[in-house]
Parts: sequence; C-alpha cells; structure tokens
Amino acid sequence: MRMLLTAALAALSMANPAAAAAVPAQSLVNLAHLDFLHDSVPYPTNPPQGHSTTEPGLPIDTWWVYADYDPATGGYRRLGGGAYDPATGTYGQGAFDTDDVSRAAVVYLTHFRQHHDRHSLDLARGALRFVLYMQTTTGPNAGNFVLWMQPSGALNPSPNPPDAPNPSDAGASYWMARSIWALGEGYATFRDLDRPFAAVLADRMRLAVRKLEAELVGPRFGSFAILHGYRTPSWLIADGADASSEALLGLTAFVTAAGDPEARRLADELGQGIAAYQLGDPGDWPWQALMPWTLSVSDWHAWGAHMAAALAGAARPLGRPGWLEAATRDAASFELHQQLSFGPINGLLPAPDDLTQIAYGDEATVDGLLQVGEATGRDVFRRWAGVAAGWLLGDNPAHRPMYDPATGVVLDGIGGDGTVNRNSGAESTIEGLLALMEVERDPVARRYLGYDTLVSGVGYQQVQAESGRLSGEAREVVPSSSWTGEALWGGGAYVALGPGGADTLTVTAPAPGRYLLELVVDRRIAPLEAVGVEVRVDGLPVGVDPEGGAGAQGVSPNPDYLWIDTVPVPGALSAGAHRVTLAYAGQGALEARVDAVILQPLVESRLLAAGDGSRLALYRSLSGTPATATLPADAGGWRVSVYDGEGRRVATVVAPAGGAVTLPAFGSALGEERG
Repeated sequence: MRMLLTAALAALSMANPAAAAAVPAQSLVNLAHLDFLHDSVPYPTNPPQGHSTTEPGLPIDTWWVYADYDPATGGYRRLGGGAYDPATGTYGQGAFDTDDVSRAAVVYLTHFRQHHDRHSLDLARGALRFVLYMQTTTGPNAGNFVLWMQPSGALNPSPNPPDAPNPSDAGASYWMARSIWALGEGYATFRDLDRPFAAVLADRMRLAVRKLEAELVGPRFGSFAILHGYRTPSWLIADGADASSEALLGLTAFVTAAGDPEARRLADELGQGIAAYQLGDPGDWPWQALMPWTLSVSDWHAWGAHMAAALAGAARPLGRPGWLEAATRDAASFELHQQLSFGPINGLLPAPDDLTQIAYGDEATVDGLLQVGEATGRDVFRRWAGVAAGWLLGDNPAHRPMYDPATGVVLDGIGGDGTVNRNSGAESTIEGLLALMEVERDPVARRYLGYDTLVSGVGYQQVQAESGRLSGEAREVVPSSSWTGEALWGGGAYVALGPGGADTLTVTAPAPGRYLLELVVDRRIAPLEAVGVEVRVDGLPVGVDPEGGAGAQGVSPNPDYLWIDTVPVPGALSAGAHRVTLAYAGQGALEARVDAVILQPLVESRLLAAGDGSRLALYRSLSGTPATATLPADAGGWRVSVYDGEGRRVATVVAPAGGAVTLPAFGSALGEERG
C-alpha cells in the first residue's frame, strides 16, 4: 500500500503541477503548534462495542483540546477539558474531542492539497482514523458520534459538565456535523490515493447520512416553526444553520467526488433550510444575514457561521443558483458591514454585546467572503477576504498579531476590553490556519492580507439606555437574567417608559457626516403604533419608532423579542456630543422598553496600512440612495473601485487626496493609495 500511495502522489504532482504553485513559495502557514497538540493512544485490546477504525492494533492519533500558556517558560502545556482527577488521570470531559480532531483533519487535508506535504497527509489520515473510531456503528445510536476521549483512550460519552445531547452519541450534534465535514473532505482527497481507505470513509459517511435522514432531516423536511411571526426551518442539525453548514461543506465534497444520491438528497435538504433563514434588508437588522440559530431572530453569532461559504460552494454542484444569491446577499450586506463595524465578534444579541473575538469567527468570515467571490467571479469579496484575514496579523481590537508564523501558535482570542488570551488550544489553531490557507490559495485575496494595521475609522457608538437621564414615568429595570433565552439585555438592564416618560442620552459622532440611530427595543404583541418612542436629536424631532407589531409567539419562550429599529437622522451631524431624547409614544396600555441606542454612520469606513507603508481605504454605505465617501487627505491620490449593493464593480476612478466618491445604494468602495 505504501508503494502505491507514493506512486499516486507522484502522479498527482505530475498531473497537476500548478496545484502547489497556487500558494506562495514563502507560505505563512506553520503547522508546528498543531503538531505539538498531536498525541496518540494505544489501540484498545477490547474496544467498546460499536467502535473501531482502520488498521486495528495501530495507535490512534489524537490532538489535545487545550494548551495553556506558561509565562515562566514562554511555552505551552497541553491539557483536557473539565476538572482533572490526578487519582484516575481523567478529565471531567476528556483530553481529546471529535469536534477538534475532525477539523484538524480538514486542516491537514487542505495543507496537503496545497503543498503536497506527506507529513500532512499522514496526520490527516490519523485524524480521520480517530473520527472513524468515535463513530458508533451498532445499536440504536449507529451513525452518531461520541465527543470525548480520555488520555488513556477510554471514551466518555457522558462528561461533566454534560453535552447536548447526552450521551453525546444520542442524537444529531455539532460534532456529528463536523465529522461529516471531515469524512467528505477525506474521501475527496483519498479517493485517488488510497481507495480501500476511501471506501471505509464512504461507508461511514453513508452511515451518518442515513442516520440524519431517518431520524431528523427526513421526518421534518419542509416543516417550519413560527417564531414571533417568522417562519424558521425545523429540520436543521441542532436547530442550527451553523452546524448544518459545516455538514454541508463535507456533503458537497463527498457528492462532488462520489456522486452519492443519498448524500446529495441530504445536502439539498440542509441547503434549503440554511438558505430559507435569512432576515432583514441591506439597511436594517440583521442586514440580510443568514441566521445561525433557528430558535432566535435576535441572535447572530460568529462561531460556526459557515452558511454563506457552504451555500456558495454547494450552489453549482447541486444545481441551486438561489443558494448563491442568498450567500451573495449575506456577503455584500451583512459581512461587509460586519468588517467595518463590529468585526468578527462572538455575538450580536441583537446589539453587539458579546465583543469577544476568536479565530473561529474570523475564519468563518474569511471563508464566506472567499467562497462567494469565487462562485460569483466578483473580486470585491476576494479582496475583503484577504483584508478579513488580517485579523490574525494585527488588524484587531488588541492591535497585535494573533498568529505567530515562527511557531504556528494562534492565540485563543481577544476579550471585549481588548485583553488577549495567550492560551492556544486546538480550535483556535485550526481555525487560524484554515483562514490563512484559504487566503493564500487565492491570488486576489492574498494581495490584501498584508493590510494589518488600523490607521483610523468611522464606526458605531453604543450607549446603554439606563445610562441616560430618566424623567417622568421612566424607570430602569434589571431583569432576573440578562439572557432572555433568545437574546440579551445589554448591560443587564433596560429602560421602561410609560406615558410622559423620557430618557435623555448623550451620543458622540466621531466625525461630521450623516448618521442613523439604531434603537434596540423590545417588540411587543400589539398594534404597530400602540407603543413606541418619539425620537429627538438635539431637541429636533426625528420621528416616532413604533414597538408594536410582533407576530405570533410560536415556539419562543417569550411573547416579545429584542430587535433593532433604524431611524435616519435628517441632515448632517457635527463631530462631537449630541443629545438624544426618547419620549414615550403610544396609547398607554403598554410600556415602551429600550435597551440601547447605537449611533451608526451612514457611510462607515476604515483606513488600513501594510508593512510597506501602503494604505487601503474601505467604505460601505447603509443608505438606500447614493451616498458620498470622502477619501483621506494625507495621500498622493487614490485609485478607487466602486461596487453596487450586490458586489458588482460599477466604476474604477482615480481621485485626489481628500476627494469624494459616490457610492451606489448600499454600495461599497475599496481605495488603494497611489504614490
């Protein structure tokens, strides 16, 4: 088998000599830290019933889930999840998990395809053997996957704290979705390199597909739940378009390579559910985002948000052009706004309240933009994918690299206060490496990776409602929990306004220009105008924001839901402080509830610099009519690419320093400094 594999590798290189040349000779990708997390356990003499893998008897490759930074040595210490018991040598959860090892397989497979690196192929095979071992193959849970393994190699299907589902192979799960991703990518790679191994991967993929189809997707396909009047698909894995999108990535790879009809049907069903859950318009929450969790219309989170990437990648193989249209709307509207506004934060709930940023969120953005750009042929998305990957190199709230090319370490994240978590576990390492490899293989995206220093920007400011001056029938309310079950009261409180009540806040415009006020409100089941707030800015009336109109509660635990309403501010604001007054408007039967006010530039912008001193100016408009962007004045001039609201290039202009560029409705622009 070893000789056949060597011959196959040689044939692959001769058949496609340009494959390795698609990435730069001096790649930033370093697998050393991921290799450091690698370990192995002996193959058990008596494996648990229903658990086996290829080449029985050979050790099973594993990867430690966490690595904590040791400031005394500057190195890292590998460890597992949950409380450690030194008497038994076990963790409450385990040392290795299917979630991370399945994605480690994707990293090594991707690296092999780009570099033809034999080491990566060997470790990809090892990671896939682990995934096979963690799949249950007999009994009522056949097709599902156990999540945790202890340092000894023992499985821990019911960890402490418990997972959902519990036991971990009792139902469809995130780790099942990621295992499907790994199996699909593994089959596509090994099909021509090791047919017997690929055949095992295919058999196990079909086992997982049949389980999902029989117990979850098939029985529920086409059924929708009602959630505050919105229709949400009921057949997605773990109620998530996020989990389902990662499964779709693997199913698409498998269908493309194997043409399997059962996998094609499941992929089509999951894709239809993902594409069906898209909310908002280009100027209002959630800005045409593909939503990740079907049990909330108020929650967008970054981790696992591969919806745009999965739909864009599957649209052509599965003959679903509408999926690419949905992915393009998400990329052109939500993801460009995300990049210039709040960045790859963990959560919009619906306000940007979970400000932690991790590599997982950044990679999902990079992958979505790149896949949409490649599928549509629109270079704006590929350019912005390269810019987004700059998060790893220093374009982030901490203003420091989160990735070290010398060691391969990807740091675990940045807190909302800008504090860096210097630990470097498997997930962060995996996701950072994937983002870099995605960008390096694309020559357009690669050109923009070096813009890693933020020079300036014009973005949003959020002010909690309870920080204002309350008058009349107005009171601060601190709920027993800030989490409603589907959204978050920012700051743990809100302001309730009754007839005659008002809340006066101060917002600060970072630069002169046009702005929107975004009100984070509790939308109520009542006639639209029955409850709301009258908005004034510096004493001048702006309009009335109604808070009624909520649809049927449906499957929600709450009759009301948090939402963001947008109120345009007439005319331009000067830079500096402005007074915003929210006064009760309505019929008096219901109080108005306001969580926060967000001052949002009508045209948001960022100016980035690269190590060679070159600069990049980025703009995106939230206006439904043409708007003006002003270029930085301290430059020799600019070459600006202008795009419409769907990412089509409509103009390329040469403009002087400080010049003005007109953006189409909801359009964007990318300016490169000229010498």
